[in-house]
Amino acid sequence: MALVYTKIVDLHPSVTNSMIKVICIRRYAIKYGGEQSSIECVEHDREGTRIHLTIPRGQCGALGHIMQEDVVVQIRNFFVRNNNFVRNKTVDNPYRIVLFPKSQMSACVDPDFPLQKFLFKDFNDISAIEDANEEVLFDVIGVLVGKRYIKDQNNVKLIELVLEDARPTLYKVSVGIKFSKKTLSLNLETVKEDSVSDEDINVKAIDEIVTNENGEAWICGTIESVDCSYTWCYMACIRCTRKVAKLNNRFFCGACNKYDGKANQRYMLILNVVDSTNNVSLLVWDKESITLLGKKASEIELKGNEIGHLEIIPKEIESAHIGKTILFKVQLRADIKTLNDRPYIVLKVCNNADTVQKYASTNGQNSEGEFNVQSSQKSFEEECEGLSQITTIPVLSGNKKVI
Repeated sequence: MALVYTKIVDLHPSVTNSMIKVICIRRYAIKYGGEQSSIECVEHDREGTRIHLTIPRGQCGALGHIMQEDVVVQIRNFFVRNNNFVRNKTVDNPYRIVLFPKSQMSACVDPDFPLQKFLFKDFNDISAIEDANEEVLFDVIGVLVGKRYIKDQNNVKLIELVLEDARPTLYKVSVGIKFSKKTLSLNLETVKEDSVSDEDINVKAIDEIVTNENGEAWICGTIESVDCSYTWCYMACIRCTRKVAKLNNRFFCGACNKYDGKANQRYMLILNVVDSTNNVSLLVWDKESITLLGKKASEIELKGNEIGHLEIIPKEIESAHIGKTILFKVQLRADIKTLNDRPYIVLKVCNNADTVQKYASTNGQNSEGEFNVQSSQKSFEEECEGLSQITTIPVLSGNKKVI
């Protein structure tokens, strides 16, 4: 005889003989004073209805190893309680499940059981919310294109993350965490920062960006080549993103004056870009390069003589850039008197096909003709401050310094 399972939507505190079949999609431990207090989980049934489940400390040993993410379980003998004590609710359900010593749980093999790990909210839907429920969490997905750290007087940090979706539209996501922790908290504040839209883009021709004032401007150009005047990437400090020097198996950051056991590989690409009026060299840093390439610098596949030679542009990077027409937001500098003084720094990119096509056609990118493409011949060390090949390294012992 087939077992009859109660649907999550039918659970109620007054019903004590329910048996459910669910799949775990979230599992995390709560600790106080270094000791585990409970295991918290998010479950959903075959209909996709979600509910929060708590395994108290006394049952963590007996049941915690069974309750794992992506595992289907059947549970009987449990309490149904009001879901009104949690500050940040993992699910929008009025009830939660609490296990106790007589609770029974067993793993099931059910390959046909549906798995719905995420319920994503569209960025446009988030921005349209007027009376947001700040107690209920939700899922978002996007490309991480920027972040900054904020520290307050209580030694607590806020990490402001900038996420970009496929349109693209940018959102600032503030995540509160403890200064000494890597993961915490459940507190998310999401606000619309800015978007790449028709109202925001006023595209200039390349020969119009030489100005006597500091500022910003959008240009629409086709990438003709990737310049190797410097290198296509560098090893960066895990704190400040400046270039580090490797000494034995450690990395030294001159800006932070600290050693670390690891460093991050980050992009630093020089793109030669043309439109119907002129050509210019653009310096594209890590987050904008990730937007264009869809992967981190450490994920680029190197072949043959590309291995160990950063001055050789990998074919994967060239094939992803050359011939592509992109919208670039560049930093204008009053001290740049001609287009080829030094590369312009790219602040933002837009490779959305529809948006690019609109401005490419209005900017003459589809017209025929050859452009005189030449990379910048002058030094741009001023723009690469902190990335010098020569770094002063303090010796671990003594007062001497080596170069």
